[in-house]
Amino acid sequence: MADDKSQETPTQPAKSGGIMSILPLAVVAAGATFGMVWMASAPAESAVGSCEFAVAPEPVDIEELTLRAANYVTLEPITVTLGPDAGAKHLRMTIALATPEESQGLTDVQFLRLRDRFLERMRTVDSKMISDPEAMPQLKETLLAQAQATLGEDKVFGILITDFLMK
Repeated sequence: MADDKSQETPTQPAKSGGIMSILPLAVVAAGATFGMVWMASAPAESAVGSCEFAVAPEPVDIEELTLRAANYVTLEPITVTLGPDAGAKHLRMTIALATPEESQGLTDVQFLRLRDRFLERMRTVDSKMISDPEAMPQLKETLLAQAQATLGEDKVFGILITDFLMK
């Protein structure tokens, strides 16, 4: 009879909690993965917790504001033959003039006069000023002074050299 009872009650495997026991593990694993990815992609300062204070912007110069609001007139490229000690035979440069916002641009006569004056000035400039990259601000000041002398200080208040090629 003992054998009959063991045959009557078959042994079934113990049931686990089903989906309800797996769901919390999945949520914990997803949260841990999200946290690792978020920490890995965050900048180093924010992970540590930085205490940075906002710095007030530097005051803007009036000349800088004027240059930002200017109209720019681009002149045709100027090619100048250089002397033997310049390191190149020719200099080709393009200049843009900062003019007042309300200006209507330059006339053909003004373009021609300005081009003539720039060529004269560039022929007399020291070759070191042309070949030395650190002398570019001096060259710009020289050209600005020439433009203001030719057209008037109220017509031109800034200059940009947009192309500078020595061949």
